[in-house]
Amino acid sequence: MNTKGYGGRTLRKTITVHTNDPDVATVKLTIGGAVDNFASIRPNRVRLNGRSGDRIVGRVTIVPEEKYNFNVTGMRTRREGDIDVKLDTVEKKSRKEYVLTIENKRQGKARYFNAVVLKTDSAIQPSITIPVYGNISADPDDKEKNPS
Repeated sequence: MNTKGYGGRTLRKTITVHTNDPDVATVKLTIGGAVDNFASIRPNRVRLNGRSGDRIVGRVTIVPEEKYNFNVTGMRTRREGDIDVKLDTVEKKSRKEYVLTIENKRQGKARYFNAVVLKTDSAIQPSITIPVYGNISADPDDKEKNPS
């Protein structure tokens, strides 16, 4: 069962089993349990909204949960050309945090979806994906792109 996105919540799933028993043709089975957070990720997605030509930046803080302490060992974007990414490690209260900075690279009017994939040294969750949405409007001073 995939529990991605359910951290900190209780997950419950029910299935119906069909039998060949004429007295009990179907049986409902329910399984449930608490899903631990692997990391605190704030925000869990980035929206880069602004005007072409302006600096448009988003930041994400990733804090490993003590129980699942991990290191980020690499990163990549799903598609080249939309964004620049930088990852910094910060020590806070004797705990490691990561600050991911994402900056728009697109010029002119554009809408895009991309993602940053962080590789970890954890067998439990070998990667963390941060979705990135870009909505870049045209620069109103650019007469070539916005003829009157």
